[in-house]
Amino acid sequence: MFKELSTSIKANLYERISSPLFGSIAISWLYFNWQSIVFMAMSDQKIEAKLKVFTEQYSDVHINFTYPIVFGSLIALLYPIIAYVPFWVWEKMQHKQRNLKQSLSMSQQLTVEQSLLLRNELVDKEKQIKSIVSENQDTVRTLKSNISTLTEENSELYYKLSELTPPDPKADPSKIELTETEYQILNAHTGLKEGHVQIAPDISTNLGLEIESVAIALKQLEAQKFIKFNGDVEDDNGNDVPGYILDELGRKYLGYKKGQSA
Repeated sequence: MFKELSTSIKANLYERISSPLFGSIAISWLYFNWQSIVFMAMSDQKIEAKLKVFTEQYSDVHINFTYPIVFGSLIALLYPIIAYVPFWVWEKMQHKQRNLKQSLSMSQQLTVEQSLLLRNELVDKEKQIKSIVSENQDTVRTLKSNISTLTEENSELYYKLSELTPPDPKADPSKIELTETEYQILNAHTGLKEGHVQIAPDISTNLGLEIESVAIALKQLEAQKFIKFNGDVEDDNGNDVPGYILDELGRKYLGYKKGQSA
């Protein structure tokens, strides 16, 4: 508790002492009372004699208090105004110097050595940019090739899976005949990534078919259990349309057709 009180008192005293008004009054007081300070500090007389001399010769309420307070207050008030003028002149000249330096540096021509150094630096930067672009292009080509390879492998796995699936006597692929449009649409469902579906607008665009005929064929394939509804998805126009994926019979039929063409 006492430590906190002491800290608070010290902080308040420091704030008062460090204020411009207090400092100005203190300087004024020293100016008006320097003789008495020197006498009290330097005289060899006893303290009683010093106090008697101080009371008779240096004790004056105006000199000791009134004048220091008045002149200290005037100094504290006028000093910022007086100091503003040289500060303004200094900052103005500094601003002019910076502008002049910038103007001279912009108008000054480069030496041959500086020009060659700058040119070499630009050439190196250009080479680095070309190298980065070339590496990115190689990476993009590699990724595209990997995607194409994986898509083909995925299609092959669909066919193999169809061939390995035990035959369903209720749905024999050899006894099913589809129209060319239905077969194209069914075949377009192979190689889909996990979670992806086919929608009528995309099939129509990719195969170059009329959207109406695609919608009818999708309904026929769904009714025959070649494909199955997998939920509504949003097309490019923001409309909700049905999404389809291959059903077991569709995989069997495609596997059968691939075996027939092999």
